[in-house]
Amino acid sequence: MRTKTDQWRRVIGVAGFTATLTLASLAHAQGTPPQDFYIEEGLCSIQQLDSLPDPQGTGGAVLTVADTQIFQTRGGNPIPTPTKVPPLTRLTCHFEAGDKVLVSSTGETPYCGWIDGDDVLAGKMSATLRTIVGGEYCGDILPMRVSEFCSRLKDMGEETAECKDASIARSVFDAKFIVDNTGLSGDASVRDLSPVEIPVYALPDDRERSGTINIFNVLLIREIARGPDGQLRYLLLSGEQPIGWVDAQAGQVWYSRLTTFFKTGGDGQVLSDFPHSPYAKPIAGVPGNLDRVATEGPEFQRYPVLQDNRQASSDNNNFLPNLRVAFIGAYCDSGGAGVCSRIDDTPPPEVFDALNKTDVLFLIDGTKSMRSYFDIVSRAVRGLARDYVGNASFRFGVAMYGDYLSPSATRLRDPMQFRYPIALQPILRGDEFSELSGVDLYIEDALKDKPEASNAALLRAAEETDWRSDAPKWIIHIADHGDRQPPSPELIEALQEANIFYAPIPVRGEAVLAASQAFLQHSNAIRNQHVSPSGKALSVEVKKTYTTGAKDEIAEFEAIGLAIRGALLYGEQLRQEAIRRAYNQTPSTGTADRSAAFPAGYSEVLEAGYEIFLKDFERSIGTNDITQRTIAAVGYVETAPVEEEEEDWSYYASLPLGVAVKLSGALNTACRGFGDGGSGELVSQAAVEMLSVLTGDPIQEGQDFEDYFRNRGSLPLATRTLFRADDLRQMNLDILNQSKPRQIDAHRRELCRSAVLVSRMVNGGRLDQPYEFDENGNRGDLVWRRDQGSYTFRNLREYDWIYTDKFGRKVYFMPLEFLPQYRKVAD
Repeated sequence: MRTKTDQWRRVIGVAGFTATLTLASLAHAQGTPPQDFYIEEGLCSIQQLDSLPDPQGTGGAVLTVADTQIFQTRGGNPIPTPTKVPPLTRLTCHFEAGDKVLVSSTGETPYCGWIDGDDVLAGKMSATLRTIVGGEYCGDILPMRVSEFCSRLKDMGEETAECKDASIARSVFDAKFIVDNTGLSGDASVRDLSPVEIPVYALPDDRERSGTINIFNVLLIREIARGPDGQLRYLLLSGEQPIGWVDAQAGQVWYSRLTTFFKTGGDGQVLSDFPHSPYAKPIAGVPGNLDRVATEGPEFQRYPVLQDNRQASSDNNNFLPNLRVAFIGAYCDSGGAGVCSRIDDTPPPEVFDALNKTDVLFLIDGTKSMRSYFDIVSRAVRGLARDYVGNASFRFGVAMYGDYLSPSATRLRDPMQFRYPIALQPILRGDEFSELSGVDLYIEDALKDKPEASNAALLRAAEETDWRSDAPKWIIHIADHGDRQPPSPELIEALQEANIFYAPIPVRGEAVLAASQAFLQHSNAIRNQHVSPSGKALSVEVKKTYTTGAKDEIAEFEAIGLAIRGALLYGEQLRQEAIRRAYNQTPSTGTADRSAAFPAGYSEVLEAGYEIFLKDFERSIGTNDITQRTIAAVGYVETAPVEEEEEDWSYYASLPLGVAVKLSGALNTACRGFGDGGSGELVSQAAVEMLSVLTGDPIQEGQDFEDYFRNRGSLPLATRTLFRADDLRQMNLDILNQSKPRQIDAHRRELCRSAVLVSRMVNGGRLDQPYEFDENGNRGDLVWRRDQGSYTFRNLREYDWIYTDKFGRKVYFMPLEFLPQYRKVAD
């Protein structure tokens, strides 16, 4: 019997298939073919996770769209496990066989096993790579492109006015969604400014919400489906993190990269309706700190332009040119009854993605009875940390210790055997820990007994390790013997001062002795005393990995692996909790028992982490205080008519970092190549590249330049630059005829001016006077070098042009004045 998600699965076309994927490169890590993988409960042990093949393809992920059953095998009549995965869970994709997918989870529940392909939203992969790798499901969790979004709406009979514009319908931009959380998007005659929380649903046809959105962000659209009453709903992402399904009417789709903001010296206003409407009333005016922030920074969010209404669509004597924008501001009176524009000029708050980082230090008893455990740590790190190779957010290190150097000097800070075989560092190659197997142990024992200086070693690890101040710090302590004395208040204070999370792992060593019991007792004492301000333990529970009579290498490897897994996923769980709190989401746990996923007591340590790391973060997103909440609403701004100088508004292009670099390259190519016989075509090609970067509309195969640039007069991106067909045609004629040397020189200078300004932007530099001469003939910061055919500059200062929102999304807001203008000069 199918679930209620069948209806929308048919809409989005996610269905099973019959092809079987067989790739030699996906051989089972332990020699068993991946198609024969078997799992009893649907939850993997550390060793089982380690045995799975590497993720398939690039990204190697799928997203569940229902309560997804995990099966023990992939056979024709597979037996279900007791475990189901909740909707909107991102799973790592290891192998495809028929209509089954072998998956695992790096989240807080270690799901793994076989699932039905029709229970997932397939990851995206290029057609070329799909041909090479094969399969139907594994790929990257990526948003829809605008072209795909428009096509799907048309197929559903819901085509928007914007999608009827051919240039928008071809756009390769990501489809973006801006939530209106003020109540301003309703009937203009009754609009108010009451705060609104937008319901979020786990499934498109759910009526019961799974959370809410109550803060501003530019989110991404991954899918479209019908809701329970036939309404459109969008599946939204923040990066690759699924947020949930929302009603389409809860916000606005942003199709472009064009943004605007108040102009320094202007007196523009954001209005609640079209400026010629009788219901229009001011929402906000120019921020008081605009002049300072515009020159000093930091960068801030501009208003996305949702619709260009600068040309009247019919005879309307009252029409005033305007833009429909996503106004972004804050509630600015004590009652929450009004909004105001606001530029946040405080240091940027912690962003979600910045929470996902960890420092992991293995503190290992380095005496001769512990030789085999260095190899176990090496194997565990090599297997569990493979997904973190090259990721500088995660650092790993090893400290080892023996005993004090003298029988007469055994106080906590007395000299002892202690060193770092591997300093804290990212894993760059994947084999950094392989050298542990041959590390030199501490053989000399000045005190000639079984206890070791474990408390002194823990103190040194806490105080002397090169920890990062903003990352969770984990010490995984592996030892067979304890200290001679219980942990002192000085040690506990040092652990608390550094916010150390502690995972003790008692191992058998050569034998079970009284000193073995001491390590258990001392670890318990640390757990009871090393707590957060509210009393939550910062140490997991201590559990023996051995019995009295025998060493259990499987239990030892599993305990070490669980500790590593808990440490590595700690930052990710902080990030997930921050997102849940920001969106008021109720976590969905599925049917799995999580108790075996992490060390005993881990949940309390996680609660302590929320207390330590999310306190300032939660204050920064203002989830509990509406007066502190950043909001977005549909607004309107009156503009100058097309072709006239704009006095109240500045225009910007919102460019992801890679796109800005690509634009800089196109401008530099046009500047360097200008002046030869083919420079007219070269400039046109560069203009096509620039316009496709800015508008998302690439030139079509067989389409000529003039046709491509035709009918773009209503776009500020065109009217404020040389991207109009008439201007380009005239420039090409000027270059071909070589009859207007001064005009040709003006074209060259304009392209090179843009090349310099955009290049400086992506390289973190700013010119306060970004011109050669102003309108009064005063010299600016650009100097034309005729012998070089390019600009040099002076008075360059460092400036961070990158704006990072709370979700870690980084963009440049590039002033459109940086783009080349068509400047006519006298012959």
